[in-house]
Amino acid sequence: MSVANVARRYAQALADVVTHQNTTEQVDGELEGFVSIWSQNRQLRDVFASPVVSMNDKLKVLNAIIERTGPSATTTNLLSLLLPHYRLHQLDGI
Repeated sequence: MSVANVARRYAQALADVVTHQNTTEQVDGELEGFVSIWSQNRQLRDVFASPVVSMNDKLKVLNAIIERTGPSATTTNLLSLLLPHYRLHQLDGI
């Protein structure tokens, strides 16, 4: 399955959730903030891309970012879902 198709599936599922919860603008802003952090920090991208860094350590880093930025449960759940599926780098496309 292509990267675009995968991103589209996540985006459609997310759109269903945020539309139902009426949180589209909030979640969109939170995800834009995370993408901004991601794009401005090469070390962060390297940590999540590295096969040497354990998934547990990657989760600790993600949780630290979540704790600092304080996103909604929907955004937190999406980020936590993308991490073990190695899809965080596709967030901008989602």
